[in-house]
Amino acid sequence: MRSRGVTLSAVVVAALLSLLSALALPWAWYGDIDVPLRRLPYWWLHLASLSALYTAVAWRVVVRPARRRTSTVLTLVAGAAAALSAILVALGYDDASTLFPGVVPMVVPRLGPGVFLAVLAVLVTFGAVAATGGRESAAERGVGSPVPDRAGPP
Repeated sequence: MRSRGVTLSAVVVAALLSLLSALALPWAWYGDIDVPLRRLPYWWLHLASLSALYTAVAWRVVVRPARRRTSTVLTLVAGAAAALSAILVALGYDDASTLFPGVVPMVVPRLGPGVFLAVLAVLVTFGAVAATGGRESAAERGVGSPVPDRAGPP
């Protein structure tokens, strides 16, 4: 049970990092202009893949399905989609004509910390899921109860 608590804590931290990167941190800088995630092209793709990732992780860690291989594959696919979508969205950081209506600032754009934090959060989630990869005993799953060797008094 102890590793389950650590795994849940790591997943919660990763989800908070994802939320911080999506809502509070800039994904690009144009001089002193912060560009948040929602202004980049395909931003919704990253949020959708994060939703899929944390739904799959919650199913794996909280519900603990009988078919662990299926939940592992779903989590890995959703995590890969979340990391790749963060990179895909980040590649649009230097397309100033889509970010700024009218006049475009004449500065060299830079990637912001939101991109790196988003990928880090996915990696932390992968680590937490990998920590639950071993087989659980029947006691950890809450299945069955100890059965005495023989009936009656000893």
